[in-house]
Amino acid sequence: MAIAVPSTNPIYPSSTEGLILKSKAGSPYVISGSKYIQYGPTAALASSTTETSLFNNTSTTAFGSLTFAATELANGWNFPNVAGAGSVIRLKMGGIIGNTSTPDLTIKLTMTNTAGTVTTLSSTTNLAMVAITGTANWALEAMIRVSAYSATVGQFLTSGEFTYDQTTLLSTGWKIPYTATAANLDTTSAFTLGATATWGTSSASNTLTAQWATVEVMA
Repeated sequence: MAIAVPSTNPIYPSSTEGLILKSKAGSPYVISGSKYIQYGPTAALASSTTETSLFNNTSTTAFGSLTFAATELANGWNFPNVAGAGSVIRLKMGGIIGNTSTPDLTIKLTMTNTAGTVTTLSSTTNLAMVAITGTANWALEAMIRVSAYSATVGQFLTSGEFTYDQTTLLSTGWKIPYTATAANLDTTSAFTLGATATWGTSSASNTLTAQWATVEVMA
């Protein structure tokens, strides 16, 4: 049975876990859903104080791209903005972590534009960890909302949480602060979403590995 697609541009109801379809000249486009899935681990970040990406974007460990590509921008929906201000991107990731001597750790979310300029969306800054027994789990979830849609004064609002287990029964959570970027971004163009970690002390025992990650366009 054929399904009629209207020639106007309605956004159909959808659960936040599903897809949203939008019509363009009679052809349906998927404008919401998973854009990137990492299903293989990164190399362990250890014995280093260098800011390092938590993503692994090789062909054998990930599906999709961290870049919302120009080919998608050309279809008229302006990823990641879709309908402009108010569009939301959700990042979720997790893995394994260990430490010694309660080191500092910084978790940062960034965006990089097509010119290669990196903008910090939000950062935990240097926070002292509590001791971890052996190795444990960590998880990160963040929501990134387009608050101003413009080629010259675009803006993102970002917030989230980073948590890690101290023991099997006890965990610690850090807020990724609710942060507005300076209103000078091009939110109409392609960009790359980034998540990084930086240890305050170099030690083989200070180790962090991302086992999985997803990036979704929610609306």
